[in-house]
Amino acid sequence: MASLSVNRATSTLMAPAFIKSAVMIVAGSLLAQIATNWMRSNVMDLSMRGGDAVYAVVTAFLSLAILPGRYGRPLAMGSTATAVRVAANEFGLI
Repeated sequence: MASLSVNRATSTLMAPAFIKSAVMIVAGSLLAQIATNWMRSNVMDLSMRGGDAVYAVVTAFLSLAILPGRYGRPLAMGSTATAVRVAANEFGLI
């Protein structure tokens, strides 16, 4: 049977590694939003359903290709999460 461990949960939430990961994932999501706006204006506007999700996936790919793994992976995770959210929204799932 599972038990609640408030102490363990608190120490995990306050761990520097956890906070760093959370900040990097949120930064990846924000980076995807900024890149989407920039690509839509300066590169090409994909006017199909789910088109904005493509920009977030491109941002994730570039994060993995350019940055070292310890920075690129969490940024790409945030960008990919944004792509899933945008696609789900544009296809009417949420």
